[in-house]
Amino acid sequence: MFHQMVRSLALGVALALALPVAAGAQAPLPDLTLEELMALDAGQVYGASERLQPVTEAPASVSFVTADEIARFGYRTLADILRGVRGMHVSDDRNFSLLGVRGFGKPGDYNSRILLLVNGHRVNDTVFGQAEIGAEFGMDPATFERVEIIRGPASSIYGDSAFFAVVNVITKKGASIGGGTVALEAGSLGTQMARASVGHAFGTGVDVAMSATFEQSDGVGRLYFPAFDTPETNNGVAENLDGERVHQFYGQLTYKSLTFTAAYGSRRRTVPTASFNTLFNEQQFPEQTTDRHTLLDAEWVRLYGETRLSIRGSFDRFTYDGTYPFAGEGTGPARVLVGVNSVNGVRWTGGVRVTRPIGTRQTMIAGLEYIDNVNQDQESRYIDPPFVLLDLDRRAQQTALYLQDEIKLASWLIGTVGLRA
Repeated sequence: MFHQMVRSLALGVALALALPVAAGAQAPLPDLTLEELMALDAGQVYGASERLQPVTEAPASVSFVTADEIARFGYRTLADILRGVRGMHVSDDRNFSLLGVRGFGKPGDYNSRILLLVNGHRVNDTVFGQAEIGAEFGMDPATFERVEIIRGPASSIYGDSAFFAVVNVITKKGASIGGGTVALEAGSLGTQMARASVGHAFGTGVDVAMSATFEQSDGVGRLYFPAFDTPETNNGVAENLDGERVHQFYGQLTYKSLTFTAAYGSRRRTVPTASFNTLFNEQQFPEQTTDRHTLLDAEWVRLYGETRLSIRGSFDRFTYDGTYPFAGEGTGPARVLVGVNSVNGVRWTGGVRVTRPIGTRQTMIAGLEYIDNVNQDQESRYIDPPFVLLDLDRRAQQTALYLQDEIKLASWLIGTVGLRA
């Protein structure tokens, strides 16, 4: 037995043009320059520098998708949202949704170079580092206040995975829900959905939001795959193997400086593609995957003059179970050799962050983060006859210290330097 210590050092430098609109009466829109139009009501972004700042001053290319847009376009998953964002492309292998950014997207990468955040908290799983963006993400877009998409690397603050982009999902508070709603839907392909949400901001400073969603779909009844077009494999047609069932729960409680967020989602998916050399169009033991995500997050924020102190603690759990039918050597039920792949990832995270402006032109951010990956377990086995192929139990800890300095060099130029060890 041996222990190996790995130390990493990341350094980032960025420049951003700040394009303010001149004070005074606003000119008619046709008379404004392109720069003035860009700065007009541009909004603020949190995920670019882990603090709220005008989007025109952020050291990155940033896009927003708001709750109104999510409702207007009827987005059902985070993948649907990102598919409509410039510079991003989403592919779907009828099991997972895979994201590419600015033309970069390695097939089968499972989004390990995309950092996915919920209210600024990392939710990439602790085993593969993947950012799940389809129904497997485990959260209903109806609970999103907005989604921030920050293109390019952001490793000095966030560490690994933040290479192609950072996607920060900001969830709704009770004040945003403003009462109770119930939604029932039914559609083609056996699609059914039920959602109940309630939220309220009390005068005592307590804000409560809760939501539950149940959804299922039969999918496409007959799917044709030319690679399996033989009489032995039903002439390449997979029948009734495209179904999906989703359960999602969300809750948030805010009291003064403390915010507690909880979420749980599960997704069971039947896979028609016969991936990993499994049997095609297997009806008795179909290929299926089940993903489950649990999130518990608490953040306490306090202002000391202009200094902002944030203390955060989180618990994440990701489990995955896959059932894979392979060709056996017998007849009847023995003709199928059923393989099971299981993953269990458990992570505790704690962190402290201080943000302080220095004068009128400089902002410093310093933070310390500790991550305990309690479980990084994988198992692969056959059911009958029982045989274990892989039984791997791992655990790892990570500690990081980071510092970021943002300086307004001129009224039109901002420099950002970040360091993470």
